[in-house]
Amino acid sequence: MRKSVVCVSTMVAIGLLLVASYAMAQVPSSDRVVISAITLNNRTATEFGNGTVTSPCATPPTGVCFNPIDQFISETGETVSPLSSFIGVRSGTHGATFITAVVLTQPGGGISDIVELSAVSTGGVQSWTLSFFSDTEAASPTDFAGLVGPPATVLENGTLQDISGLFLDSDGQTRITPLFNVFVQSDVEAVPEPSTLVLLGSGLAGLAGTLWSLGRRK
Repeated sequence: MRKSVVCVSTMVAIGLLLVASYAMAQVPSSDRVVISAITLNNRTATEFGNGTVTSPCATPPTGVCFNPIDQFISETGETVSPLSSFIGVRSGTHGATFITAVVLTQPGGGISDIVELSAVSTGGVQSWTLSFFSDTEAASPTDFAGLVGPPATVLENGTLQDISGLFLDSDGQTRITPLFNVFVQSDVEAVPEPSTLVLLGSGLAGLAGTLWSLGRRK
């Protein structure tokens, strides 16, 4: 009888450990992009809202408006997985249409992620869009060749980094004056869900109980 109990306990413990390990493996690392208004000197409101930010933008946008963003991007392996988010419409007379970017590199070198800002001018106003290309080791976005000047480079380190002032202006030489905050967090470590931790703890407890039973038997 005791031998059967020991066998069942061992099987249950191993099963729980395997399930917990599988569950933890299913929680992917991800990247994060945060776009927020600059409140200092009311800059974002001045550029995207004539003094007051209209948020979120209507679809299609009517007049000036601004879209804040706080989004995680699940990794899909070593493939390009773009996120494209419409930031807003800038007021005033702005005639430049251009693309500028910041490249995130791995600690050992090589491109990891690319963050693009594109400005499209029509009718004297600019529409701004952010594109985030995750895991670009294998390929680059098709519009990369259209960038204004060489992109700035930032080392990915898992923390939320402010890259607002690293993009180039339409002249391809000077840094753009930040119109809004741009934060990126590359390779956020996976955090196990509470249910996964419970499974893992149960498996370890079961395994410990099995080992204790075997010790008493000996």
